[in-house]
Amino acid sequence: MDLTYAEYKSYWINSMKDAIQHANQCIKSLKGVVTAFNTNIDAVKNLREGDVERLLAKLGISLEGETEVEEISEVEHLLRGLLKAIRTGNGFELSISKPEISTWILTNIRADEVRIGGQAGISANVLATLGVERVYVHVASIPRIQAELFKDQGIFIPCKKNDAVLAVPPLEAYNDQHEPMIHWVFEFHEGYTVKLNGSYIQAPKSDRFIASYDPLNSSLYIDPIFREFMRDKAINIDKALISGFQLLKPRYPDGSTFKDKVLRTRRVVEEWKSINPSMWIHLEQAYMTNTEILRFAVEELSKTIDSYGLNEVELDVLVKAMKLTGEVEEVNLIDKLILVSRTLKLKCLVLHTRDFAIALTKGDVDLKCTRRALWFGSMLAATRTLTGCETTMSEVVEMLRERTLPVSLESYKYHMQLSNVLNVDARRALREGFEHQGYNIVLVPALSNPKPVRSVGLGDTFTSGFLVCTPLASPR
Repeated sequence: MDLTYAEYKSYWINSMKDAIQHANQCIKSLKGVVTAFNTNIDAVKNLREGDVERLLAKLGISLEGETEVEEISEVEHLLRGLLKAIRTGNGFELSISKPEISTWILTNIRADEVRIGGQAGISANVLATLGVERVYVHVASIPRIQAELFKDQGIFIPCKKNDAVLAVPPLEAYNDQHEPMIHWVFEFHEGYTVKLNGSYIQAPKSDRFIASYDPLNSSLYIDPIFREFMRDKAINIDKALISGFQLLKPRYPDGSTFKDKVLRTRRVVEEWKSINPSMWIHLEQAYMTNTEILRFAVEELSKTIDSYGLNEVELDVLVKAMKLTGEVEEVNLIDKLILVSRTLKLKCLVLHTRDFAIALTKGDVDLKCTRRALWFGSMLAATRTLTGCETTMSEVVEMLRERTLPVSLESYKYHMQLSNVLNVDARRALREGFEHQGYNIVLVPALSNPKPVRSVGLGDTFTSGFLVCTPLASPR
């Protein structure tokens, strides 16, 4: 008899307590976690009916046709990117190339909320709220408004005090000479509708579009004080999250290119590993339109890491950038992951989607621990869909108990499909995972919430939960 959805759901609900206990144990054992390199300020605009139409009318444009935009060099590009995100229901980010466009947005759009942004910044707050006692954050620019967005406890910024490099709380590290790095986040809900040229565009899913003007993070700036701090403290860092290369540009005014920025970052991360070979380093991708930059960044940075994370949209972009499928139009999800993992020689590749998360591992990675890590990451992200903010461990437990979210039906369907394709007993695969082409495959469901309070930060929240639970790397 086939595994039923009721059995599948029951298995994962009964596994919640084990995953949370494991996460608690892991958090208590951590000496320190680093999040780098992109931290910024998110100015959030919750789109309401008529907002997009009013902006179009103000500009006096109709936006006929669907033109692909790689960066925002005109205000029109901002709206084209936003409409693409609404039309597809898939969020992504574009860089603003001119300061006057950022000024136009500040003048014409009022933010509903200002909050921490960037994978490094968001993850730092998630980790500190969970109870990680020492989270060291790389911040390219830290005016007071940026410092105030960090959590009060557990977060430390390396800076110079009386000629000594110290890690201090954010409000002791701010510098009002620094310029704020602002990313505009346009949130839309499922069913959000825009009237355009006599027809209607309706969002099939809730998500967000991000427009960022960020000259420091867009050059993958690395604070020399942070680098000096890590030379002394890397030995006491258990885990590190690195991200931010999605903002890179082809060329810079000083004559350097994206290759220079990526290679500099690789040298920094290699330095950490040479000091502490047991540090587990996770690289998180984000949406990118420039496939040349993406390919180079991934090929170089993947040489220094232990795990790599991305979502399904980013996976398709990466496969295209690396030219892995050739003339093949349709490649199934697992084969895409294997192509990426084999090409980059990854130890652990993690895919997170709305409906499930998958880890593809090779070698001595602990599969039981990996399953717990994925499941805890999924629970943590689900809790954020209900609250819109970071949650403590006790709040995770209470929220999931009081407001039961359904285990994704799509994840069950995919589990059954994979079991049939790989000719594996579906019940056994729940406990032991799958094996295919020399890789171990762990699949866990998401907890479904079709109308999250907000969508920004869900991927970073999942990744934070996964990262704290990962097994430590063996020295290479």
